[in-house]
Amino acid sequence: MKNLMASVLGGVIAVGTAGSALATGNGLLELELSKPFTIYNSTGVTTYDAGTDRLCVTATLLATQLEGVEVYVPLGSATIDFKLKVNRYGRLSGGVPGDDLRVMGSADLDDDGIPEYSGVLLRGEIRAFGWQEAGATDLFDTKFEITGGAMAGLYGKHVGITLIVENSTFEGNFCRDFCGGAKGTIGNADGDKCPKTPRTWKQNRCDWPVQQLTVGGVGYNAQELYNILAGRRPDGSAGGNDPLIDLAQCIIAAKFSLLDGALSDDDAVLAIAASDTFLASHPFGTALTEEETDLVEALKEALNAYLTDTSACGRNHGCPRRDRNPCDRYRDHGGWGCNRGGWDRNDCGDDRRNNCPDNRNNNCR
Repeated sequence: MKNLMASVLGGVIAVGTAGSALATGNGLLELELSKPFTIYNSTGVTTYDAGTDRLCVTATLLATQLEGVEVYVPLGSATIDFKLKVNRYGRLSGGVPGDDLRVMGSADLDDDGIPEYSGVLLRGEIRAFGWQEAGATDLFDTKFEITGGAMAGLYGKHVGITLIVENSTFEGNFCRDFCGGAKGTIGNADGDKCPKTPRTWKQNRCDWPVQQLTVGGVGYNAQELYNILAGRRPDGSAGGNDPLIDLAQCIIAAKFSLLDGALSDDDAVLAIAASDTFLASHPFGTALTEEETDLVEALKEALNAYLTDTSACGRNHGCPRRDRNPCDRYRDHGGWGCNRGGWDRNDCGDDRRNNCPDNRNNNCR
C-alpha cells in the first residue's frame, strides 16, 4: 500500500508542476510545496461559470504523506472544495462568501479506527491564482491562507494547491464556461519566520494567528488555550505538574508558529502529528507508564528542538542565526522551550540583576 501510494503521490506532484512547451496563459505560480502533501483524485470536478466569474473545484481526498512514503488514508468520505473568482482576463478577482477553501472528513494517523482529526479539517481564504492552457489537460495552481480547521497547524500559514484538469474544455478563454476533471496536491507553500515558544505565545496573546485550535483531537477556544499555556488545565484548574500539559503547550506553540508563517520542518510536523495522536488517547491527568513518560519526553524534545532553532529562519523577522544570537544564554537557562519552569536561579540568578535578557525586552521573539 505504501509503495503504491508513494508512486501515486510522486506522479501527481510531478504532473502538477510539469507545465508544457505548448502551454499558454498568465503563468503558474510555480509553487514550491513542502510536506505534508495531501492528494485528491481524478474523479473530482472543475467548473467555471463565465457569468459569475466563479471557478469551483470538488474532489475526494486520497491520502496524506507526512514523511518518506509513510501515509495515512482519511476515514469515510473526506473531500476538498474550493471556490474563487477569476475575471475574463484570467486574473484573480477575489473569493466567495464564507470559506474559499474547505477540507472535510476525518483522519486516523495510527490506524486504530479512531480519527485524531475530524469535521472541518482545513478552511482558508484565496490569496493567489495561476494557470496554463495546455490542450486536453490544463494546469492551475492556487495559494490559500489557512484560517482554521482541525488540521490547522500541521500545515503552515499558506497552503498551495495544484490543480490538474483532465478532459478539459478550457481554451485559455475566461469569457466562456468550461469544465473538466480535478486532481492535484495540497502542500505547505511558504514560511520563513522563526518559531516561537509557549512562553512567548502566552505573553503575546494579541499575536495569536487563530482563536481556536485542535490539540489532541479536542477543539479549544482562546481562553482554554491560554490556560494550557499558563500550565493549567483547560478549565483553569491547577495542572498539578502534569507532563501532558507540558506536551500540549509544545503542540500549541508549534501550531501557532506554523500558522504565523514560521519555517516548516518535516520532523516538527511528524512530532506534532505524533503528539496529537498520543494526547487523543491520553487525556490530561492520565497516569502514564514509564515507557509512556519516556515517549512524552521524546516528543517534547523533538518539538522543543524546532521551537528553539533559529539557524534557518529569516533575519528579517528579528531572529538572527544561532551563531550570532544574543539570546542563547536565555534559552540555555529555561527561558525558551517547552518546560513550564522559568529561570535556573543557580546559574542565572534573578533576571532583574543579571545578564540574562528578559524575553519581552529583546528582539528575538
